[in-house]
This record gives sequence, structure tokens and C-alpha cells, in this order.
Amino acid sequence: MNIIEIDNFSLKIKDKVLFDNVSLKIKEHSWLVLTGNIGSGKSTLLRTICKLNKEHYEGVITYKGKNIVDIPMQEHVKNIGYVMQHAINQFVMPTLEEEIIFALENLCLEPQIIDEKLDYALSITNTQEISTKHIHTLSGGERQRAAFAVALAMGSEVLILDEPFANVDKKTRNSLLTLLKDLNNQGVTIIVCDHEHHLYLNYADTFTYLSDGNLELITNPISKNSNVKLYNNTHSEQILRLENISIQQGNKELLNVDDFHIFKGITTLTGDNGTGKTTLLHAISQLKKYDGKIYFNEEKVKKSRKLYKKISTCLQDAFQQFISLMPREEISMQKDIWEHATLWQERLLKEFDLEKELDKSLYYYSGGQRKLIQLMCLLSQKTELLLLDEPFTHLDERACSFIMDWIEENKRLAGQSFIIVSHRLEPLNNRSDYHIEISNNTLHHIKGDNYGKENN
Repeated sequence: MNIIEIDNFSLKIKDKVLFDNVSLKIKEHSWLVLTGNIGSGKSTLLRTICKLNKEHYEGVITYKGKNIVDIPMQEHVKNIGYVMQHAINQFVMPTLEEEIIFALENLCLEPQIIDEKLDYALSITNTQEISTKHIHTLSGGERQRAAFAVALAMGSEVLILDEPFANVDKKTRNSLLTLLKDLNNQGVTIIVCDHEHHLYLNYADTFTYLSDGNLELITNPISKNSNVKLYNNTHSEQILRLENISIQQGNKELLNVDDFHIFKGITTLTGDNGTGKTTLLHAISQLKKYDGKIYFNEEKVKKSRKLYKKISTCLQDAFQQFISLMPREEISMQKDIWEHATLWQERLLKEFDLEKELDKSLYYYSGGQRKLIQLMCLLSQKTELLLLDEPFTHLDERACSFIMDWIEENKRLAGQSFIIVSHRLEPLNNRSDYHIEISNNTLHHIKGDNYGKENN
């Protein structure tokens, strides 16, 4: 039996055709993975199925044989659970516990049933410890787990996930994949949109590729090696030194670093969700309070306008980075850029079909397109050190490769250094010089065949 059917679906946003008479049948109890290039319309399709897209479309989408247009929204959200690309946008209440209770109360459930579903959702996603914390204090990965908990509490027959593991560490990702497989075995239909379709090879049964308004079946999905082999195995000059650093998160000590050196070049920073990766970047750029001293090129770091000409930060959420909602205005504000940056900007805009889109609001862009504009602006800027927090989120393989080519060019031509926080390691393979891991509340240079040399 088909639980969802898409028949002759066509959708055009302004002058751009996203879908042209697309048809798709999704079987009950199946697991479908949807992939495709940046801006191809993957998220738009998912939002349309969930009745969250206001754009007019042609064709019919049915749930269990009934046109979704005729299904009341309250009933539809119970049938189909949805985890958005940006988990934070899904929350209307300050904590996970309140969010789940609020969502279940909207279904007019009895208090006892609400309590049971709350306990179940928190337990199965291992989110009890973060359930009463304010959502804005959680890490990106913790927010993603929280969004999972809300969706699972609804007990939906279909679960739709839009890039669910973009900010999630490998351990949590594997745990959630196992959980999803158990739910799938129990009869839940799962639809996932992800650029990294190889993550689902042992879980999903159907893989589709969206391109030029059409869906194609992937008959032979390819597995990829997620290990990172480092390019450089020798130490260069030191760019940062951390001395007796202590960072608190509420009453909890997040990081405690006695004496640690970070070298010029490209450094990958990894660690489990909530270990303090983003917090460390914010401390380096003086956006987070800490005890101790941080030295940049042997000079003690102090919050000043001069510092931001030397160190810049790429935030996880591209929206938070922009001053203007119009990309052309954002680009025109740049003053001090690398000599080679103009050529790279032109290449990016042409290669990813963004030349004609610069006068449209950022709300028109897909997550990947916004990320490309954000990175384009930051990689053009003349700074000695660029801190990148999950720069590959929402990017396909082609875009990741392009961005890493640009990063390497900045390193080669201008001597720029980078610290890159990423749970997605493939783009950094044979590109990163060093690998630092946060574990047990401190920093470690990883030693071994696949990673950099030990910190001296």
C-alpha cells in the first residue's frame, strides 16, 4: 500500500521551475532518502507534503488515498511528523519539555497520556538532561535531538526529516539512525532529505535524486570513507596559544585547558555535541567570557575593533551573519578583500546559478544557497584567521569541494589560517593540516596515521 502519492506535481516559484510533472509513490513502512543539488527544491517538496508551503502548485498529493488539501491541519500534523533543517525554528516554547507538552495539548490529549508520551520521547532520544534547559543554551546537535523528541512524541505514522544530522556528532547520529530503524521496523514510514545519502545505506530501502525538476531513482548508491587523512604532518608556526583557560556553562565547567598550541594552516576541530566546540570559537573571538589567557601571534587577545580585522567567525546559522537581507547589498558592504577574491566570487555565483538571484531576499534562498553566500563573503575578507563553525551544513559534495578549494587558495596565496568545526569530515580529507578533538573537558591534538602530530 502507498501511504503518500505525488501525482503530476509541478511548482514554480517566481520564474524558476522547481518541479515539472513529478510523480512519486512512497510505500507504507518504507524508508526513502531524497538527495539533490543545492536549490533543487528538496526542502520545498517536504514542506509541501507537510502543508507548510504556501506556494501554489499543480497536481495532487495524497495521504492514504486522501488529498492533503482536504485533510484538516490538526489531523495532518498528527499523521506526519516533521523535523526542520534548522531545529531552533521549530520551537515556540523555551524548553524541550514545555514544547512537547504544548504540542500534545494541541492534540487535545488527556494529561496522563501527555505524561506518558513525554517520558517516552525523552527516554528514547536520551534528552532527559536537556529537557528543562532553555533551547537557546543548547548546542546545535542537542537542538537536533530535541527536535527528534518532539516529532517522536506525536506518534506519527510518517516521519519527515530535513537534513537531520547536519550538526550532530557521529555517536549521536548512529544512535538516532538505530532508533529510526527500530521505528521503521515497527511500521513508521521515514522520508529523509540529505546530501550525504551514503549515511543511510544500511537503513533505507529507496534512494532518489532531484535534478532539473525531476526525480530519478538511484539504483546503486555508493558508500564513502568518512575517515580524514591529514595533508600536513609537520608543525608550522604557532598562531594561537591557550593558557590556563577555563570556560563555564552555567554551573558546569565546559573546558579546562592548561597550555595548548594551535598552528598556522587548516585545523579541524571535532568533539561530541555539547563539548564546547562553538563555545571555544566564541572565546577565541571574544564573544564568550573565559578565565585565562589566549595569545594570537604571541599577543594577548583583547576585544577590540583591531581584533576583528585579524580574526573573523563564520556562524553556524547563516541568517545570524547577514546585515542585509539582500545578498547584493551584503556583498557590496565588503571593503578590504583579498586580491584573488573577486575571481572566486564570480566563479561561485556562476557555478551555482546565483548570478541572477542576488537581488532577491535571503528568505527566497535554500539553506545551501544562504550558506554559500555567507561563505563567499567571509572567504573574501582579509583576516589572518577564519573560524568556521559547521561550514558544510546544507552543502552538496560539489559545493563542499569548491569551498575547500577556495580555503586552500587563501592559505597558499595569503597565508590565511582556519579552524574548522565540522561533524562532516569527508570535505576535509587530505585538506586539513591538523586535527584537534575536545574530550574530557580539554583539547587534544590527535596522533596517528589519519591525523596530525601530537601537541608539544
